[in-house]
Amino acid sequence: MGLMEENYPSKYISAATFEDGAKTLTITAAYRAEVGMEGKKEMKPHIEFAELDKIWTVNKTNLGTLCDAFGMEKFADWIGHTIQLSKGWGQHGFGQPDGPVVALTIPEQGKPAPLPVPEAGTEPLPGEADGGGEQVTVTADDVGEMPF
Repeated sequence: MGLMEENYPSKYISAATFEDGAKTLTITAAYRAEVGMEGKKEMKPHIEFAELDKIWTVNKTNLGTLCDAFGMEKFADWIGHTIQLSKGWGQHGFGQPDGPVVALTIPEQGKPAPLPVPEAGTEPLPGEADGGGEQVTVTADDVGEMPF
């Protein structure tokens, strides 16, 4: 535990949480909750983890990364996925000086498995198995024009 965490403990994750290095964390809860001081409260996404007894308030950039990795439909789809958080360096907001930030990485095991790509000629295209598919040949002369 770093000096900041030791002397100023918080229920929220900050860059100081990762003074001792990056941590791979399993998402156990994801939801929206109110944060901020009186007069400036707003709803923000929050994530909780199995390995850490702290809450992460997710910024817009990290929310976009998580949505790309785990889906945008509902927070419940994120439960059980793993992410890696660490101390990074970046901007805290428009016009603010750079400083320590929580850096997000999506580990390979945390990403959905990629769809298999069939080898050329080994599997029919959709509709071809029953003879209903249309074969389209595209040549260099067709560039700029879509034949479908």
